[in-house]
Amino acid sequence: MLKLKYNKLITTLFILIILFAFFIPNVALANHAFSCGGDYANFSTWDDAITAANYYATMGYSSFYSTDPSYSTLNGNFSDGWRRLHSDILFFSSHGNSNGVYFPDSSLVVSNGNSSSVYTKNVNWDYVRLVVFGGCETAAGTYNITNDTHDRKVEVSIGWQRTIGNVSHSQWLDRFNSKINSGATVGEAVDYAHSFTYNDPNVKRIVRRGSENLRLRLTRAFSVDEFSSNSNSKFGNNLKPLEKLNTINLNNKKILFNSNNDIDNIINVIKENNPSFNKNDYKIDVIETSYDNDFTIDIYLLGSNNSITNYGYTVNVSDNIVTSIVDNTYDINQVNVLNSNSNVTNEIENLAKSEGLDNLKNNLKPEYQDKCKILDQNTSIHQDLKNNSTYIVVLTHYTLDGESSAVDEYLYYL
Repeated sequence: MLKLKYNKLITTLFILIILFAFFIPNVALANHAFSCGGDYANFSTWDDAITAANYYATMGYSSFYSTDPSYSTLNGNFSDGWRRLHSDILFFSSHGNSNGVYFPDSSLVVSNGNSSSVYTKNVNWDYVRLVVFGGCETAAGTYNITNDTHDRKVEVSIGWQRTIGNVSHSQWLDRFNSKINSGATVGEAVDYAHSFTYNDPNVKRIVRRGSENLRLRLTRAFSVDEFSSNSNSKFGNNLKPLEKLNTINLNNKKILFNSNNDIDNIINVIKENNPSFNKNDYKIDVIETSYDNDFTIDIYLLGSNNSITNYGYTVNVSDNIVTSIVDNTYDINQVNVLNSNSNVTNEIENLAKSEGLDNLKNNLKPEYQDKCKILDQNTSIHQDLKNNSTYIVVLTHYTLDGESSAVDEYLYYL
């Protein structure tokens, strides 16, 4: 009998040790969040980092941010001894490329760094639940920092496939963080941020690696601390409420989408709600948003000169199944839409490009004037039907160092 009790005691202790081993990492994490932004040649992402830190604080995390982090800040520890790069949530809004994210005084890279670089191989990504690499081309190709950290066991990593306009990018990041702050999953937050129109549609060309079902919200508890030496950086709690979306009731229908051949399945549902819908009047843009058969499909009404309007639908697809169709339509006179501003000539387009270049150069800090190299320019005509305005979006792709690049957004109103 004594032996039996002894065996039970040993078994109980063994189970407690196993449970304690699993529990220790969660205690050590202490629910940290760490957000970083940089001040660059002609724009700043400080507000992105501060706003993200606000959201993560309201979600219940011990939330910290750094503007222009130094190497010692990026690679250092919090006051409790926990390493900053081992936070539950890591958020970076910065210059980027497939190899990493770059701040003025430090960088986080996969390889080919310098004395101010932290290497991903020297970070224990098992501790990180979500990392957002908010920079151009951080998910470009197959060898990139988004895939690298996913392979190193981060729970979810997010990066961008292409160069992206800084204004559209900040808008997307704010909506994404706003949604996960509400208690939504990462997948739901991506879908929400994708449900709006942006001047640079490339902002939707993300790659998410890891589970779309990750939910990060804890409680409302903590405050935000700053590691920046910049005294003019301020913390404010001006978080935007979620914007209301008008979604079509799918009535529990299972709508499959595997390729462009399946678009008619979606069109049929739209026609049930809008019998006058004519596919030929719309531009359809299919964007793959992960390696797990997830897509966002933008369906824009075309205006004069094949301009893009903010009237149409956004379809979100998860694992080849339509999860939502967002109805961004409203009362319009389509004849007036097609006939308005029909005189956009090549001369006007070239003038818009010229002003876009001037805008970039005028906003560059003096020390970067001679380092700026223009890679290309793209234009598209947009019509804001709600506010009855038409403008040309000029996206100027440029580099300052020959490695990372950025896109400057400029609006030329007609």
